[in-house]
Amino acid sequence: MNKPRKRRLSATSASPSAKHAVPLGITVREKEEDRKSSYWLIGLLTSIGLILLFGIPTALIPTPWFVRMIPSTFSDYAFLVLTAVLLGAYLGVHLYKKNSSPLCDTVSFSGGLAGFLAFGCPICNQLLVLLFGTTALLAYLEPYRPILGSVSTAILAGALWWRIRN
Repeated sequence: MNKPRKRRLSATSASPSAKHAVPLGITVREKEEDRKSSYWLIGLLTSIGLILLFGIPTALIPTPWFVRMIPSTFSDYAFLVLTAVLLGAYLGVHLYKKNSSPLCDTVSFSGGLAGFLAFGCPICNQLLVLLFGTTALLAYLEPYRPILGSVSTAILAGALWWRIRN
């Protein structure tokens, strides 16, 4: 089997006029791997930030500022982590690809919003309480939060898959 050979750049290919000049002695594959690893780091840091950003106001991460009215379950934590990891991975791939996909961005935003509703406390969200009332939220949203979380995870995974593929 023939393995692809690593191509070393010559002094002529690293001329100052080249758009993407690579220092001598570094292969194109090494540069691409460094580029990929930086976007994985962006995705990882975004995921950690989203866990904090979503977990503190929903009181899944205990703080003295917020109190959760409905006890949290294992599925709440699972959907928090899944939503944050999928959104972080989507952002890393989105920045790596450097091309825009408005439909995919809209789908990932919708999946993130549905995920937030899935692991958030429905009666702790003042906007939802103002729009629908606590009785309606407890009767119509609370029983279906696990289904909403599963659907949001599938939407985010599909958007990530589509973004990686295209």
